[in-house]
This record gives sequence, C-alpha cells and structure tokens, in this order.
Amino acid sequence: MELIRILAQNRYLGPLLACLGIAVIVLVFNIDTIRGQPSNDIGPKSLVVIAATIAVVLAVLFFGTRRRFARLNFQAERVAEMADRLSISIEALNDANADLRQSEERYRGLVETQDALIVRRAADGRLSFVNNTYCEHFARDPSELEGSRFRPDVHPEDRAIAEELSVGLETPPYRIRYDQRVLTHDGWRWIAWVDYAIRDDRDQTLEIQSIGRDVTARKQAEELLKSARDDAEAANRAKSSFLATVSHEIRTPLNGILGMARLLLDTRLNEQQYGYADAVAQSGEALLAIINDILDFSKIEAGKLALQERPFNLINTVEQACELLAARAVERDIAIGATFTPEVPEFVYGDAGRLRQIILNLGGNSIKFTDKGGVMIAVSVTFESEGGVVLLFEVKDTGIGIEAALQEKLFEEFSQVDSGSTRRYGGTGLGLAISQRIVQRMKGQIGVESTPNEGSTFWFMIDLALDPAATDSALDPTSLAGLNVLLCDGNATSREIIRRSLAALGARVRDFSTAGETRAALDQAAARGETIDAALIDGILPEATITELGAALRQSPAGRDCRLVLLLQVDQHTRLKPYRDNGFEFFLVRPIRRRTLVQVLTGVHGEEGEWLDPRLPPAVAEQGPEAEQAPARVLLAEDNRINQMLVEALLSRSGLVAECVENGRQAVEAVQQGNYSLVLMDINMPLVDGLQATREIRALKDGKSSIPIIAMTASAMDEDRQRCAAAGMNGYISKPIEEEELLGLIAQWTDTSKQNSKAS
Repeated sequence: MELIRILAQNRYLGPLLACLGIAVIVLVFNIDTIRGQPSNDIGPKSLVVIAATIAVVLAVLFFGTRRRFARLNFQAERVAEMADRLSISIEALNDANADLRQSEERYRGLVETQDALIVRRAADGRLSFVNNTYCEHFARDPSELEGSRFRPDVHPEDRAIAEELSVGLETPPYRIRYDQRVLTHDGWRWIAWVDYAIRDDRDQTLEIQSIGRDVTARKQAEELLKSARDDAEAANRAKSSFLATVSHEIRTPLNGILGMARLLLDTRLNEQQYGYADAVAQSGEALLAIINDILDFSKIEAGKLALQERPFNLINTVEQACELLAARAVERDIAIGATFTPEVPEFVYGDAGRLRQIILNLGGNSIKFTDKGGVMIAVSVTFESEGGVVLLFEVKDTGIGIEAALQEKLFEEFSQVDSGSTRRYGGTGLGLAISQRIVQRMKGQIGVESTPNEGSTFWFMIDLALDPAATDSALDPTSLAGLNVLLCDGNATSREIIRRSLAALGARVRDFSTAGETRAALDQAAARGETIDAALIDGILPEATITELGAALRQSPAGRDCRLVLLLQVDQHTRLKPYRDNGFEFFLVRPIRRRTLVQVLTGVHGEEGEWLDPRLPPAVAEQGPEAEQAPARVLLAEDNRINQMLVEALLSRSGLVAECVENGRQAVEAVQQGNYSLVLMDINMPLVDGLQATREIRALKDGKSSIPIIAMTASAMDEDRQRCAAAGMNGYISKPIEEEELLGLIAQWTDTSKQNSKAS
C-alpha cells in the first residue's frame, strides 16, 4: 500500500517503472535466445533490443528528472526570494526595536531628569508611572508608588480646587491648570499642576497624567510683592490723608486772609493802604496756587486723578479760562484771548474741569514769562471722525522764549526755565508736569515749540466725542458773513485775536494799530463809496483820541450808520459818559466772548439803546440802584469765627441775611425751628460734623428735609466731594471762597435768588 501511495504521489516514477517493466519483459522473452548462445556470442538483434530498451529508460528517466529539477529550481528560487524578504523584514524589525528602545531610554531619561513632578494614574486611581522628582518630593521609592493609590496631603484651603476643575478633563481640550499646597518632605510647598486626560480611540479616558512644578519661590515673591504693594498703598493713603489734613488746616486761615483782603480792597483806601491790601491778596493767591499744585500732583502720583465724561460747552470752557487769566494778564499789561476756527464744535463730551485746568496751567505759565504783547489761546480741528473730533489747543505767547536744551525738561516735576538762585519767576514747577499727566490720561499729546526772545507755543491734542443733542443751539460759524468791520487796537496780540475771531465768523476785517491809520482807512472807504458796518476801538487809547475817532466815524459817509464798540479791560475804571456823547453805544470787556461779539454786531443787543457788558463793574456801568429784593435767609454752619465774619459780609453785600451756628448739632436744631432758604454747611465741626448733620436734616419731616445744603469746606480732594454728595448735599464749594462762585450757587438753589437774578 505504501508503494502504491508513493507511486500515486510521484508523477514521473510510475512511467519510469513501466519502461523498466517493458525492458524486463523483452529480456524475459529473449532469455532463451540469450541462454542458447554463448556468452560471447550474443546476437545483434538482442543487443539492439537491450540497447533500445536502455535508451528508452534513460530517455524517460532524463526527461522526467529534468522537469523535476526545473520545478524544484523554480521553487528553490521562490523560497530564496522569500527568505531574502523575510531577512530584510527581520532586520528592519530589529532596527525599529532598537530605535524604540533608544527612544524609550531617551524619554525616560528626559522624564527622570526633569525638575517637574510627573505622575500618571489609571482610571482606578493606581499610579502607572512616577518620575524621580515626584518620588524625591514625597520621599518614596518608585517601586513603592507604582501600582499604589498614593495621593499627597493637600492643604485644607486648596482641596476643593482640583475637584472643582476636574470637570474640565471630560471636555476638550481635556486639560486643567491649578495651584495647590501639598505636604512634602520639606513641608508645605506650592505646586502648579497641569492635568490632562489620555484617551483611547473610543474617546474614553485611560489615564490622567499630571505634571507639576514647585512654584513656592514664586508664590513667596508674589506675597512679598503684594505686601509691598499694600504697604505702598497704605503709605499713599497716609500721604493723601496728611496732605488733605494740611490742606484743610492751611485753607481755613487762608480763606480768612483772602476773603478779608478782598473785602478790604472794596473799601475806601488811600494809595498806600490799597497797595498793602493788594499785596496781601496777591500773596494769598500765590500760596493758594502752590497748595493746589501740590494737591493735584499728589493725586496724580497716587493714581487718584479721575476724569469725568459729561457733555459741556467747549467754547464757554475755553473762554471762562481766559477770563480767569485776564486779571493776571492786565496786571502785566498784556493781552489775552481765545480764537476758534469755524470747524470747532461747541458742544462735546469730556472733562471740562480738567480741560480748564490744563489751559489755566499753560496760560498762567505763558503770562508769567511774557512782559509785552500777550497770550493767545487758539483752538482748531486736526481730524474729524464719526461722532468725534481731534482738537489742537495752542497757547501762544510773545514772551522770553525757551532754549532748545531746556525744552526737553520742561514737563519734568519741579522743572523751571529759571531754576538758578537768581530766578525772577516763582512757582513750584509742577504746573506743566500736571498738565502733561492730565493730557496723557486723556490719551492725548502735549509739547512745546519756542524761540528765545520771540515767544513760545505750548500745545496739546485730545480726542473728544461730539454731543449731537446740543448741536441745534450751536452758534452759526457764518453769523457775521458780509459785515465790514474796522478794528483799531494798539496791542498786536489783542488785534490778532479779535481779527481772527471776526474772520472765523465770516466778517471782512481791516485792522490798524493807531487812530491815524484808522482815520486814513475810513477816508479811503468813503472815497470808494464803501460802508463800515461796525468799528471796534481800543479803550486804552487816550480819551480825546477815542472821542475824536468816534466823531470822525459818525461824520463820515462810510461810518455814519456803523455800530461803535468800545473795548475795555476787565478792571478798567472808566466813566462812559464822554464816549456815549460821541456815538459809542456798545461796551465790551476783553477777553471778548464769541457769542457776545456776534450778538452785538448783529443787533441782538442794543437795537433800541446801548448795551453794557455784564462783566463791567457797577461803578463803571453807572447803572441805577437795584430794585428792592426780599432778602433770603441763609443758615451758616461754621465753627471758625473769621470765616463766619467773611461769609456774613459777602452775603450782606448781596442783600442776603445770614444766621450763624458753630456746629452740626446746632445746625439741625436751627433747621427744625426756623425757616431758611439754604444751608451753608462746613464739614469739619465739633460735636456733630457737617456730613452727619446733613444726614439728620435729610431725615427730618414736615418739609424740612428738602432744604438745599451747600458744602463749604477746606477739604479739596475728590473723595471729599463724593462724600458730600453721598450724605445728601446739593452743592460743594471749597475754601478759600470765591464770592462769585458762592453767590452763583446760592442763586442756583434758592427761589428768591433766582428771581432776583432774573430781575437784574
């Protein structure tokens, strides 16, 4: 059976054996022949048969073997090829394994040498990997930690942090960060952890890997920094409190000094007495300016400079600043005024008070260094945007100028042009530095251009939002279009200010410095058949010159119907009758307000008679006695006797009756028992202060709680103003008290004063 299986499996062995069998049969059939012959005498036929048989067998054997060998050779080649491929694959696999081992060794070496704590936890909380740094921090062996559920002790105050943030590991980016204190072999240490989830293809969390860094040193530095900041803030608060206290203590007597000096100046004094009283008043004003500069600079340093965003009239704000500077300019016999290009908006949003402060600082500085000529405040537009405008403010003077080397230091604290021991000009050197800080807070720019012996231009640019709700009441920039105006002014700066103002409003202006030039221009206009609509004449000229020029205008065909306007200084004590007799009907005080100029030249004022600038002193205006007014009763709560005398005198001069109390308790009782139009309340008083007294008054019944209360205090910080408003006060006035400001507040909050102001 085995033989049959072998034969069946071998395709060549069967035929070969068949051939051999045939050969054997042939031999058998011829055996007798072979036997019957001698061994050496075999017949040819037999030999041929044997040979043929052998040849057939050999042929069959050769053919089958060759086919077999060919197939075996082909299979051997395939096996060899597969062996080569397998060898290459094995070699590549070995290389990959080697690279993987090297990479793993590098990664492990990198992880083990990191300063960071690295730990990996499985889903069941067991540690699958820890690095040496982690083990060293907790004084544990890696073999002890791996496979365990070890967790370090966390400071009680920090335990909830990781738990609250752990939800972040379930949502992209599957990472959370947190700081916590853990107990190490060195005690409590701050560790900044970064945890992230390792997820599989099914988006399931396999492990959480945490990398932590010891940030104890950083935390300690932060604590030291916070402590230092707290100390600095405490020091700032202490300094601010000290300055506020010093300011209050200085302002209280200064209020008496300035107030009484001003009252004294309004009495009958001889020339020497007037000089002494005026010196006291000027010294007090200088001291007040120094105190204000120091307080402002202190607030800026402490970061307490607050800006308010409110709608305000830009033109009025600049003109008011000019008017506040006018008295100082007149003292130095120089001119001051403001000009506006037609594009300048009248109503904007911003901090009017801080803008006024910048102009006062820059303008006051220019006045101080100008001996002749004057100071011009020019406002123009540099860029317009939707809902806003960038404004350029230029304060130009004709003063001593500043050398280029000194210009860079002008805005430094306590820096002055003449800082040597022989300096002529006073001041703290803080005004420009304060202005720069305010402009920077407004996100603007400030600078200076100057030429020695020619003058300086201090400028600043700020961006202000427009107030569209008030544009309807803005002044038309073409209000004076078509008017021919003749201007005679001996001061070149004053002449340029007025000429610019008239031209910006559309008027055609011819300006001259002398009366002779003006008369010559008048004659030329008459010869050409021209008409002069208005003539503005400098009131500083000699009276005879002014009256002659007025008469010439009235007699000339060119000026017969023109409006004659006399320009006066703010303190000019001139009788107006001689000018009225020569045709002058309008009297304006410099610096001239733009709206007033338009009203006078277009006939809004003076159509049926003369018009006097309301800023003229009563003695100059020569107005009749005021109508009798029902006096308003004012309750004054003030513990300083000198300040009581001052306020009583100021109120009495305005027809008001003042009743005084010395503390807040008396003030509350007086309001309960009496009828007053208004309360002037000092803040710092014995027994009950002004704030508490205000709160108690606001809690009264029977209509007493609504009485207007004006804070009157020597405290000048922004916080003081806020505290007064929070207590229920209606207004605020700081000491030293300005008579005009005080009476204005009283007029604002009392019906009687409102009626009186309207009647007047």
